Amino acid sequence: MPSHEYPADFPDAYAAFRERYDWGRQRMKEQPDDIRQARMIADDICGFVAEWRPRLAFDAEFFSALGEFGEIGERIGRQARKLALERLEDLVEARDTWFVGEALLQADIALIEMWKIAPEPLRSELEKIVHEHGVPLPFDPEQVYRTAEKHLEEDEADYRRKLAAFEIDCPELMNEALRRRLDAYTREDYEPWKAEIARQVAALGS
Repeated sequence: MPSHEYPADFPDAYAAFRERYDWGRQRMKEQPDDIRQARMIADDICGFVAEWRPRLAFDAEFFSALGEFGEIGERIGRQARKLALERLEDLVEARDTWFVGEALLQADIALIEMWKIAPEPLRSELEKIVHEHGVPLPFDPEQVYRTAEKHLEEDEADYRRKLAAFEIDCPELMNEALRRRLDAYTREDYEPWKAEIARQVAALGS
């Protein structure tokens, strides 16, 4: 049995913490991919343990239990970090799709210009080539351009939505350096960036 009295403010502090913890735990069960909730509950656990474990060191069993509980909070924190990195990877994928879409639109514009100036035999060959890649015949330059432009607009909108959500859910990762990196993105960045994220995830362990 502990030889000291528990601090008078501990019961109220524990009751308030337990209410927050139970609510957060239920939210995590309902929405396991909610990064903000996972981070909040991890911070709350670690904060509670950091405040009360030293004050309750006289109770060896409770001191040990709080230590184990703190480790759970740290694991939840690592999981939140992994979720944030997975969201970053998804954002990079969306940025790459938009980048490729821009290149494809430029390629379609170049194709249309070649088609306009090509003599008839070459024009027919160009139409056959693009038809093999899914463009319906007869070749309609305006339709080809409108379709590519529409796809590009959809790709950009998808990226912008994911970027806005990332800024809200992952503020610890979203900074000016990352924004500049996304703005300056090229295809050569894709594989190294994916590998970098994979290394960061692996470093967090299980």
